[in-house]
Amino acid sequence: MMNRFDVLRSRCAKSNPILFFVLVVLIMVSGCGSDNEAQDSITGTLIVVVSISDGTPEPNASVTLSPGNSTLVTNDQGTVRFNDLELGTYQVSVALSMDSDAFVEGLTYEFSVTLSEENDTEILEAEVIEPVQPIQETDPDIDFLLANTYTMLKDPFLFGSEGYSLYWGDIGTDLAYVDQNSSAVYSSLDNYVFEPSNRVINDVWAIHYRAIRNTNLGLELIAEGNYVSELGKEERVLNAEFRFLRALLYFNLLKLYGNPVLVTSTSDTVLGQDRSSLKDLIEGDLLFAEANLESFTNPKSASVPAAQVLLGQFYLYSAGFPDFDVEKYALAASQFDKVMNQFNLEQDYSSVFRVDNESNNSEIIFSIDFDVMKTNGGGNVGVFWGPLGYALNDILRLDPKFIQGYFNDAADFQNPITFPLNIEDNRFFANVASFTVQNGTTINATDVTNWRPLKYIGDVSNPPGIGQSSEDFPFIRYADVLLMAAEVENAINGPTAKAYELVNQVIARSHTSPDFLLQNGLSQNELLIEILAQRKKELCFEGSYKDALIRNQLLSEVIEDFNTRNPGLSKQFAPHKYIWPIPADEINLNPNVVQNPGY
Repeated sequence: MMNRFDVLRSRCAKSNPILFFVLVVLIMVSGCGSDNEAQDSITGTLIVVVSISDGTPEPNASVTLSPGNSTLVTNDQGTVRFNDLELGTYQVSVALSMDSDAFVEGLTYEFSVTLSEENDTEILEAEVIEPVQPIQETDPDIDFLLANTYTMLKDPFLFGSEGYSLYWGDIGTDLAYVDQNSSAVYSSLDNYVFEPSNRVINDVWAIHYRAIRNTNLGLELIAEGNYVSELGKEERVLNAEFRFLRALLYFNLLKLYGNPVLVTSTSDTVLGQDRSSLKDLIEGDLLFAEANLESFTNPKSASVPAAQVLLGQFYLYSAGFPDFDVEKYALAASQFDKVMNQFNLEQDYSSVFRVDNESNNSEIIFSIDFDVMKTNGGGNVGVFWGPLGYALNDILRLDPKFIQGYFNDAADFQNPITFPLNIEDNRFFANVASFTVQNGTTINATDVTNWRPLKYIGDVSNPPGIGQSSEDFPFIRYADVLLMAAEVENAINGPTAKAYELVNQVIARSHTSPDFLLQNGLSQNELLIEILAQRKKELCFEGSYKDALIRNQLLSEVIEDFNTRNPGLSKQFAPHKYIWPIPADEINLNPNVVQNPGY
C-alpha cells in the first residue's frame, strides 16, 4: 500500500535523452469459461507495461485507452490492466508521473494496438526517443491537476455508464438486475456474491484512491505555494475544490466499503482504518468547501450549493443505518433548506437528461461532464445497456415491479401488454423502453420481458459507440434534494404538510392529474415508503436507490420480496453484505488493514 502513495512531486527533468518503451501484451480470453467472462462480444484483456530505457518500471504513469476513455495508473511494476475489451483497434496514450526523472510537462506518448481474435497473444513493443533539450524547472500546473481530478470522475469504475449505478446503486434491488448470461462480474455483484478478489471491487477501490491522491497532492502544493495557475483562481477556491472532490470520493468509499483506509497525505507511510476520523474529514472538507467555493455558475464544477447538498447527504447518511446518529437529521434539514428555491424542477422530466439542454438546465446542481468534443471526453451511453436492438451489450433487465409502479392501474401490467399504455406518469417514457429497435426504428414490444432501461438515451436512430456519448451524469439534482428533504422532515416530525408538499412537487412535475398526489392520512412509515417509491421512479439509474434502502434498513426486506417474486434470480444476501469486502489487493499490500466482518 505504501508504494501507491509515495510522494508525488514535480522534479526538474534531466538534460539527457528520454528513452522508454511500452510493452503491450494482449491476452485474449475469447472462449474461456472463467467467472470473469463478460458478454460474447467482450473478448480481450490489455496489459500495458511502462518502462524507461534501462528497463526500470515507471509507476504512477497515466495510461489512457481510446475508444473507451478509460484511464489507469501504473502500479509499482509499471503495469496496468484493461479487462473485458471488445475486439478492434485502440489508441494507447501514456503520460509519465511528475515524480519521474523522465517527466516533461505536457508530453504524452501515443501507441496503437489491435485486438484480433485470430491471435491468442499480441505483443507490441514501442520505443520513443526524445531529443536532448534543456528542461527548465517549473512548478506544477495546479489547473491541470484539478482538471485531471474532475476527469477521473468519468472513469468506468466511478461515474461512467457502466459505473456507480450499474455496479452498486441500482442493481441488487427491486429496480433492475443483471442478466446472468451477459456478465459474470456484474451478475455476481447483483446477486451479492461479494468476493475480495472480485475485479470490480478491486478496481473501484483503486480508482477512488488514485483520485484521492490527486486531491491530497493538490492540497499540499497549495499549502507549500509550489504551483502555477494560469486561470488565476484564488487559493481558497482551489483548496475548496480539491476538498470537495476528496469528500465526494471518501463518502463513496464509506458507503461502499464501510471502513476504508484513511489517507490524507502523499507521504503517509502507515495507512490504517479509522471510520470516526474519516467521517470528521468528510464533514470538515465539505464545511470548508461550502464556505470557500464560488457561487453556482454551471453544474460541471464544484460550487457552494453542490457542497451544501453533498454535506446534507452525508448528514442524512450518518443519521440512518449503520451509525444512527439521529441528531444529524436536523443538520441535514438545514443544509437542504439552504438550496431551496435556488433551483427549479425542469418543466419536462425528459429534458433534465438532454444534451441540448445542459446549458439551460435549471435542475442539475453538480454533474459529471462527458463531451465527445473533448479529448477522451465521451461517455458510453447505450454501450452496456439500453433498448433491445439498440444497446451494444444487453446487460441490464428491469424488475417487473419497478415497471408496474408507473401504471395508473397495476392490473394493466400483464403479458402480453396492450398498447396504448395506461400510464400518465411521463417519467416512464423517459426511463423505460417499451419498444425494441430495428434499423433505427422503434417497434412497440408487446412482450414486456423485452422492455429495457432508456434513461440518458435520446435518439435511438443513431447507434451507440464506445466513448461516443455526451450525456452528463447528474450526480446532484434538485428533485433529489426535494425527496431527501421530505425524508428528513418525515423522520424528524412524522407526516407533516411540509413533507407532503416536498414530495408532491416531484410527483406533480410528471403528472397532469392531481389525483396522483399523495393524500393526507399516511403513517410515518407509509410516507417513507411512498418517498422511496418516488425515488425509485424519479432517480432510477442515477445510483442513489440502494443507499436510500440501506440507511432506512429496508434493503433486506426489498431483496426478500424480490427473491419471492423471482425465484430463478434469487440473491444471496446476508446482513453484512450492505457493504463490500475490503479488496484483496489492499489486504495483500497493507498489513494494517482489517477485513470487514463476515468476509
